[in-house]
Amino acid sequence: MVVDFLKRVDRIQNLLIVNLRKAQGTLVQMQSFFLHLVDHTEYYDRHVALVQKEERALSNLEMCCRYYIEHQPNKYFGKYSIKTWYQKWYEKRMNDARETLSELESIFNAVFPVKAYYSGISQYYPIILKDIDTTDENAMGKLWLYSIPFADADFDYLVIAFSEKESFVNRMCLQFPVRMLKEIKQAIEDEDSDRLESVSYPYPVDATETMLECFDHIYRILPLTQTDPQATTVGDIAEELWIYSKLNTFLMENDDKEYYKDQQMIIWDSIKKHQKQLLNVLTHEKSAALDSIIEGVHKGEPFDNPEMNNFVTDFSIETA
Repeated sequence: MVVDFLKRVDRIQNLLIVNLRKAQGTLVQMQSFFLHLVDHTEYYDRHVALVQKEERALSNLEMCCRYYIEHQPNKYFGKYSIKTWYQKWYEKRMNDARETLSELESIFNAVFPVKAYYSGISQYYPIILKDIDTTDENAMGKLWLYSIPFADADFDYLVIAFSEKESFVNRMCLQFPVRMLKEIKQAIEDEDSDRLESVSYPYPVDATETMLECFDHIYRILPLTQTDPQATTVGDIAEELWIYSKLNTFLMENDDKEYYKDQQMIIWDSIKKHQKQLLNVLTHEKSAALDSIIEGVHKGEPFDNPEMNNFVTDFSIETA
């Protein structure tokens, strides 16, 4: 892989960045595990120092890889220029994403992040909207409409949190997959009303501390209210089944089978993890239906936008 990366093979460069994202996610899990082992012991300070060293090393590795991908060999290259370039590159990427939401910003009281965050191999761009009535269909319609330009942003998801109280955000957010926004944008440009009716919807996700760390101001999450306990997990499974189904198509149509199989393994593990989280909240009949759908997609059955919308509706309204 390293040789192909140095040869600038596109798919290998993309795969390497994906693997770096995976490494970042698993590193956090490993560090958390060892933190519990050394907490309140003489090894705690050494563990903290090691964590910082590991995070710097992985961050530097990503910066170097990004720099190599974006630049041709240059005899005047200096290693100290990498960090400066990366900071400018990242800042531009964040500003470009904000620019796509300029119309939304002109209508709503929006708070934008200073950084994005990863979850697994996907990158998320969070914003906070203040004092918006989420039960107002007109307001939510405008929110949908002015989120569409984010289809041009270089991120995987737009996550919108809502704040009705100073320094607090509601527990439930809306998550917009960028590929969904791309479909909507293309359907509008093509004046394809049938396609618009079949696109998938944004779905609820929980606000997290990781998300709130992306903002300059300190925000906290409001206490849990009486909401659908499995809505977030159902949305995650629906999104992952859609991706898995598309990867099945790519496996049949492309020669690069190894890359897509690797991606499928990552998605499949996440699907099964989320399925386990629903075992205690779904009825026996719903659990059986869920298992049937998942196994069907695993065997190659299609899971497109209509199936995704029906899935979220069917599994978000009943609990055990």
